[in-house]
Amino acid sequence: MKTISTAKFQIVKRATITVLLFAVTLTGIAQNAESTDTIQPDPKVLKRSEISDYDQKTRQLVTDVRKLIDNRQELRSIRNTLKKDDSLIIGELAMLNDTTLIFSLDRLDKFENDVDIYNNRIEPWIKAVEEWRRDTETYKKDINFDLEVWGLTSDSVETAARQLTELDSVAFATLNRIQEQLQNNLNRLSSLEEDLAIWDKELLETENTLTLTRSELNDASELIAGKKQNFIYNIWVPEYPPIWQQEVDSTKINYLAGVRERYQQAVRRAKRFSQENNVFYSRLVFSFILLLSLIFYMRKRVGDLFREHPEIAVEGNVVLQYPIISSLVIFFYAFFIFYDIPDQINYLILLFGIIPISFLLWQLKSHLKIQYIIFFVVFSLIFIGISVFGEASRQVRITMILVNLLCIYWLLRLRRDKDLLARENVYWLGTLPGLIPLFLFLSATAVVANAIGSVQLSLVLTRTIIGTILAYIVIKESVK
Repeated sequence: MKTISTAKFQIVKRATITVLLFAVTLTGIAQNAESTDTIQPDPKVLKRSEISDYDQKTRQLVTDVRKLIDNRQELRSIRNTLKKDDSLIIGELAMLNDTTLIFSLDRLDKFENDVDIYNNRIEPWIKAVEEWRRDTETYKKDINFDLEVWGLTSDSVETAARQLTELDSVAFATLNRIQEQLQNNLNRLSSLEEDLAIWDKELLETENTLTLTRSELNDASELIAGKKQNFIYNIWVPEYPPIWQQEVDSTKINYLAGVRERYQQAVRRAKRFSQENNVFYSRLVFSFILLLSLIFYMRKRVGDLFREHPEIAVEGNVVLQYPIISSLVIFFYAFFIFYDIPDQINYLILLFGIIPISFLLWQLKSHLKIQYIIFFVVFSLIFIGISVFGEASRQVRITMILVNLLCIYWLLRLRRDKDLLARENVYWLGTLPGLIPLFLFLSATAVVANAIGSVQLSLVLTRTIIGTILAYIVIKESVK
C-alpha cells in the first residue's frame, strides 16, 4: 500500500510540475502583450489566458481581409472599363500626334471633353485603389505577425506536451485541445495569406492600368493644350483651301454616308456612357423631381400671398403657370453645370430643349415672339448640326456663309426700322446703335474668312454674334 501511495504521489507531483512549467513558459515569455488590440513590435508566445482573446482578434482579421477581397469583382470591372477607355484614348492620341491632320477648335474641345470625363471617372477609382493598397499592406503585416505568434505558441505547447506521459491524461488532453485550436488558426491564416496574395496581384495589375491611363490622359491634355495655343496664335492663318478650291464629295450618297457614320458614332458614345454610369439615371430623375417640387412650392407660396386672386399672380408668371415645362427648361441648362457628360449627350439635351423653350417663348407677351421663335429654333438647329457634324466640309462652310448672310439681312432690317430700334435699344442700355455696325462688320468678316479658308475664325465670330443675340433675347424676355 505504501508503495502504491508513493507511486500515485509521484505521478500527481510530476503532472503538477509539468503544468506549472507550461504555465510559467506561456506567462514569462509574452511580456509585451498589453492588449489584444495592439500589434506587438515582435511576435511573442501568447499567455494561456490570452489565447481565447487573440483567437477573436484573428477571426476579426480574417473577416476584414475577406471583406477587402470581396472587392475583386469591382477591380475587374475597373480594369475592363479602363481597357475600353484606353482604346479610345490611344486612338485620339494617334490623331493628335498626326501632324498632317488639321483640327478645328470644336474637335479639340471634344477631345478635351473626353479627357475631362475620363479623368473624373477614374478619380474615385484612384482613391479606392489607394485605400485598398493601404489596407492590403496593413493586412499582409497583420497576417505575417499572427502567423508567427500562433507558430511560436504552437511550438511552445508542443514542447510542453512532450514532457507529459500518457498517465498525465488530463493535462495531456488539455494541451491537445489547445494545440488543435492553434493549428486551426495557423491553417486559417495560411489560406487567407494565399487568397490575399491573389488579390494583391489583381490590385497591382489594376494600379498599373490606372497609371498607364493617367499617363495617356496627361499626354492627351498636353497635346490638346499645345494645339489650342497654336490655334490661337494662328487663328488668322487659313487652315483650309478657299471654298472654291475645296474638293466636294463626288456623290450625295458619300456625303450622307459620312454624316450617318458620325451620327452613329455619337449615338454609340452616348449609349456607352449611359450603360457605364447607371447612377446617371437616378441623378437625372432626382434632380428633376427636386426642381419641379421647388417650383410647385413657389407656386403655393404665391397663392398664399395672394389669397384673394392667386390665379392672377400665377398667370402673370410663365414659370409658375407652366411648372413642368419650366422645370424641363431650367433642368436642361442647369444640367451642364452639375454634370460632366460627353458632348454627344450635351447636343442631344440641347436638341430636346428646343421644344419647351419655344413653347415658353410663345407664351411671352411680345409682338416679336414669332421672330424670336424662328430665330431661336433655326440657329439652334444649325449650330447643333455644325457642332456634331462639322468637319469643315464644303457643305458645312456654305451653310455657315448662309447663316452669316441671314444675320446681316436681319441686322440691316433692324437698323432701318427706327421704331423697333428705339424700343430694343432701351434693353441694350443704349449700346444697340453702336453694336449693330460692329455685328455687321463681324458678320462680313466671318463670310470672308470662311471663303478664304479661315473656317475657325469664321466660326468664332459667328458664334459670338449669334450667342450674344440669343442671350439678349432670353434674358430680356425672362425679366419681362
